[in-house]
Amino acid sequence: MNIYPNSNENNEIVFVGFGLSTALLVISLLKQGFKKKILILEKSLCVNENKIWCFWNNKIIPNYIKDIIDYEWNGWSVSYDGKVKINNSAKDNQYMGIKSKTFFDFAKEIISNHENVIIRYESDVTDIKEENELLSINCKDKIFTTKYCFDSRYERPKEKHLSQDFLGLWVESDDVIFDYEITGLMLDLKFHNGITFDYILPVSKNKFLIEFTRFTEDDFDLAYLEKQVYSSLRKYLDNKNFKIINKEFGSLPLNPLNKPKNSKRIKYSGIASGNIRGSTGYSFLINCRWAESMTKQIMNQKYMNIDPIPLTYRILDSLFLKVINEEKNNGPEIFYSFFDKNSSNDISDFLSEKMNIFLILRIIINMPKKISFLKALFKKILYI
Repeated sequence: MNIYPNSNENNEIVFVGFGLSTALLVISLLKQGFKKKILILEKSLCVNENKIWCFWNNKIIPNYIKDIIDYEWNGWSVSYDGKVKINNSAKDNQYMGIKSKTFFDFAKEIISNHENVIIRYESDVTDIKEENELLSINCKDKIFTTKYCFDSRYERPKEKHLSQDFLGLWVESDDVIFDYEITGLMLDLKFHNGITFDYILPVSKNKFLIEFTRFTEDDFDLAYLEKQVYSSLRKYLDNKNFKIINKEFGSLPLNPLNKPKNSKRIKYSGIASGNIRGSTGYSFLINCRWAESMTKQIMNQKYMNIDPIPLTYRILDSLFLKVINEEKNNGPEIFYSFFDKNSSNDISDFLSEKMNIFLILRIIINMPKKISFLKALFKKILYI
């Protein structure tokens, strides 16, 4: 793998950004024997290896990805207003996690064994133009040409919209604090300047990620998140000895029906294309599904617009977010009821976009009856 070649000519595909969606699609193409030239342009000096992706076990996950999964949990928990719900999971719907470092080390190893793929770091793309049958990809120091481009760059819209902002701390403690077989998906759900909760991933007896998350329309406020996550840390580790070994933070857009339009030669990928669940922020399975579908199209020389999330789920997420944004105080109860009233299988299937009308109806029926979105959901489903 030559990361700084003269790679201006004969590119079949240029990827702008070397993130999850790009890596999954490139790996999938190489596994299917794709031989044409691929160029990856990454703005940074290296990829972000300081994060973790979590998801439920699902048949959409390729076996080569399952082989590198770092963590598996036997159950998950949620809590709200003094109530705690723990769901145990079967092997086929376990909650799983893969570190970004594990994933990108795997991706780069595969790419290094294929001469038709080139990664060029510190390549800041400034403009993409369509010129006859080719695209011109302009960087600050060079211009590249290609037949097709996948652009994963995302810019937060200027207008207000709901986002999931978070800051997490990786912590090592002297004592066992949490059951390392149970992950805390949404702990201490509250409404405080948005719906807030703690997210806890124990990865061993003495190491865990504790993350403070807020659903909000406000601008990203790192100082606020940092203050709240340290408050959460004190809540669980009162008078315990611990050290913070790393941190991660970000903002995930929750606008399921607001996606950019692809052109014939320019396609969007990752968060930029809406490959994320509007109601939860989960993206790993969605990108796996997108990569598989896109690989088939590319191998068959058909570049079509695809949506890896069924329209039914797009609409449900949009309505759900509308309700929790309008009836803010009910948001924590809605989330808790979802985990409290439904089976482990239904929860994992619903959050993995399994298309089953009976599953969707069960989820809706089990929501709090006083929440107004029930009527809206039933009305909308009749027109799907």
